Amino acid sequence: IRGLMLFAGFASQSSSVSYVLAGSFCRFLIDKYNMRPMMKVYRTLDYESAYGRSLDQLIVEWQEFLDAIPLVESDRDAIEVFFRSPPIFQKICPRAIAERNRLAGEKFAVKDYAAATALYSESYREGKGYESLSGYLVSSLRLHDYSVLASALDTIMMGQNPTHYLSLFLTIGDALWAQGKNINAANLYQRVLCADLSERSNETAALRSFAIKDTAYGSALLKYFLSDAGDTIRLGILDSITSNSDHDWIAQYLRGRLLFRLGRYEESLASLAQLQLGGQDSKVEAIRLKTIGDCLFRLKKFQEAKSSYWLSLNYVATDVAVSRVNDLVDQCDWMSTTLIP
Repeated sequence: IRGLMLFAGFASQSSSVSYVLAGSFCRFLIDKYNMRPMMKVYRTLDYESAYGRSLDQLIVEWQEFLDAIPLVESDRDAIEVFFRSPPIFQKICPRAIAERNRLAGEKFAVKDYAAATALYSESYREGKGYESLSGYLVSSLRLHDYSVLASALDTIMMGQNPTHYLSLFLTIGDALWAQGKNINAANLYQRVLCADLSERSNETAALRSFAIKDTAYGSALLKYFLSDAGDTIRLGILDSITSNSDHDWIAQYLRGRLLFRLGRYEESLASLAQLQLGGQDSKVEAIRLKTIGDCLFRLKKFQEAKSSYWLSLNYVATDVAVSRVNDLVDQCDWMSTTLIP
């Protein structure tokens, strides 16, 4: 932590690590000693004067605080993903690679996947960057070049830190599923789900974990997941599934989420309100309830929206989830009192 007080020390390792370490140390000092000593240190860099103890003594106190925090095994994958990226000064030609990746992104956006694949591949060969590898794999998936993704998985798993690439397991899992390697794909989806990286990754992994076991509509759902068509066509795929089966909750849920993205809030609300997914997956159920709340919010039904947001905490009540729901409820209260009729 001492080295992070200097620019060279701060930039010599991954910024994701540097910022978290420095932030944790400062937050510890503020929580324990209040803001005034921190403001004094910010002006003078004199820890002895501000805190009555040396920087080394404060670091020991912080480390003892960290040692008391319990760490469960499932946290380790998330730690690898977020905090094992390489430091910026060890990357090769970062500006050139960033520009090439930007061009690749433009090619991908216009569905020129062959050109995007070539550019991302070149970037990855030179810099071994995460963004380059991710773009290369997604572009290859769009080209149905599944062997590239299977080979990437082998390379990742043989590396020193395979879980650093955990979020790519979703893309690789889709390729394995398309190849009929359902068990391998399902294992990758579950690995991501257990890591609890983000709400979006949880939703993506959970839906695929259920869809891959759907004997009736699994292939149609895979077609939906792999499709690069516009939302209108993708909605048609889901409508086809739901019209043939009122019991396929995955398609119904996806339909509701897609309608929300299209701004068709009444239809989205009607689709999602038919479901009750607590018995399927608590994380997906929490997202369903928050999406219902978002629909109600946009329809200016603020009190109903608040109820739906609060209900989501019955299924996911982490500190992050509680903080987010409190923000949403505050927005509802503010809008209900200030919105002009």
